[in-house]
Amino acid sequence: FMIFSDLNSSIIINRFNLGFSHKIFKDFYIGLSAGANFSEQNNKFDFDMKIGTELSYKHKTKSNIIKIGLDYSKINEFGISDKYIYIPYVSKVFLIK
Repeated sequence: FMIFSDLNSSIIINRFNLGFSHKIFKDFYIGLSAGANFSEQNNKFDFDMKIGTELSYKHKTKSNIIKIGLDYSKINEFGISDKYIYIPYVSKVFLIK
């Protein structure tokens, strides 16, 4: 299995994840994560907790991982306040050796 933590930053949102993935096939993993979304909007700092699940593929060269997943979170940037929404995502992670 894999244990991971990551910090993602974009124009819309920043997020921190901590999670684990378990191998289900040769190079495929399924996992759970928990973390936080945070942003600064109109000089106000927003901080929301999130949970998520993901499917990962570890490339044969073992230097990168492709992930698709779904987060369940409350984010005010989309004009939705005090309601939780599902946020799908796709990411590519480059591993440093």
